Amino acid sequence: MNPKPPNNRIGLPLAEGYHLIDLSEIIYCRADGNRTWVQLSDERLLSVNRSLKELESIFPDDFFFRTHHSNIVNLTHVCKWLKKDSGVIHMTNGHEIQVARSRRKALKTRLNLLGE
Repeated sequence: MNPKPPNNRIGLPLAEGYHLIDLSEIIYCRADGNRTWVQLSDERLLSVNRSLKELESIFPDDFFFRTHHSNIVNLTHVCKWLKKDSGVIHMTNGHEIQVARSRRKALKTRLNLLGE
């Protein structure tokens, strides 16, 4: 088991070394085999040499949520969840992320959605 980061920074392993970032910069992560694409708030997309499961184990549960087998989102970057698109959330950068049917109820609870 990997320990949680002691502060709000994390060193993401890249091919050429490590990229140190604030966790708040991460909008979402998307799985691609044993590699994960990490979308940052400044529009950079990092290719990380770790699986989504490995990243999930070190991200703080308070801010990150696994929406689907291939995605983890930073809850502070979720800006919209339309009723007509019940399987899709909208992120602050305009990207849309799939939410698995089995994870929708838990996500609604985590987002403190009123009237649900």
